[in-house]
Amino acid sequence: MKLLVFELRKIIFDKKFLYLTIFLFAGIAILFLRNMLFDSYIEKEEQQKIDSYVLTNQSNKRLLERTLEVDPNNEELQQLKTINDQMLETLFELRSIRSLDDWQTRLMLENEFFQMAAEYKNAGGDHPLSFEEIEKTIALNQKLLQENIKPEHPTYTTALPNFLMIVTNLFINLGAISLLLLFVGDIVSSEFENRSIYFLYTQPLNKIAIFTSKWISSIFVYLFIIFILYGTAIILPLLFGDKGTFQYPILLEKNQEIRFITMKDYLIQSFIIVSIIILVVVNVCMFYSLYFKNTLGSLFALSGTLFAGYAVTFIPWKFLFWLNPFQYLLGESRILDQNNSLWYQGIAAGVVLSLLMYLLSLQKIKFSKLG
Repeated sequence: MKLLVFELRKIIFDKKFLYLTIFLFAGIAILFLRNMLFDSYIEKEEQQKIDSYVLTNQSNKRLLERTLEVDPNNEELQQLKTINDQMLETLFELRSIRSLDDWQTRLMLENEFFQMAAEYKNAGGDHPLSFEEIEKTIALNQKLLQENIKPEHPTYTTALPNFLMIVTNLFINLGAISLLLLFVGDIVSSEFENRSIYFLYTQPLNKIAIFTSKWISSIFVYLFIIFILYGTAIILPLLFGDKGTFQYPILLEKNQEIRFITMKDYLIQSFIIVSIIILVVVNVCMFYSLYFKNTLGSLFALSGTLFAGYAVTFIPWKFLFWLNPFQYLLGESRILDQNNSLWYQGIAAGVVLSLLMYLLSLQKIKFSKLG
């Protein structure tokens, strides 16, 4: 217990720890401030998007009219022109809605436009909207209307659950690993570099207890990062943003089909998979620190291991996802894209690999000698 307290005090009272904590807090605050400042931009962006569709359909209308002048009896062109004219009417009606508060009408008109865009493309017309984008937009809009939930901007939102998702996505896509390595990446290797580890070895202390205290300290630091990150991301929207709803639907693909989970489920799954990859990284990093005995060598080896492990996910063998915890390096895609794997498949492998690396580290330090 004394060793653990000693390690935690050594980390906490390091200036690097203070600076990184301030940086983490300031980063979330700046992100939220940006979203507040861009609140007025959301409506402008919506109008610009509609205007771009209008220009596209007006261009298509002129082209169709010129072609029909040459071939007025072409039924396919007449059908395209009819659909295109209907799309323009819907867009003009959509553009007339100036308030974002009338979101139900906006979503219904959007769906009408996207359904006509799909019909236009199926009839042989050319439109920049892809079928995938059309399908996903219609599905999400229908879900929001069905649940009576106001849509939130995917980037510039100040609603609590949606802002948490933005922060979470940054965190689970290498953010957590980067932060942890900045905080405690040298927790073991630095002891070898400044040779303080050899002083500890001469004391009446169990070498395994020394290592275990450092391991537990790393986990405490991870929990501290979680506390600061999500504490800040929750308090700011509560004070200056919107409460939103944790029932907000998140669209994902599973077995080539569009599915939905709630924001609550997405955040829970994100926390689980990021904790698994952090557990793996901590144990692998500490093992390499014992082996290479310097920070650069251990971090270089860790980076190579992470890169190689993630590269395995591109091998077209679905069973590998059960064996590869490194798939969680980019956690967002593991949840939103479940066509080839399920989000939880690598959890057991992560626990097993972490335990294995921990036991190997204990063996390494148990038989290590001075010098």
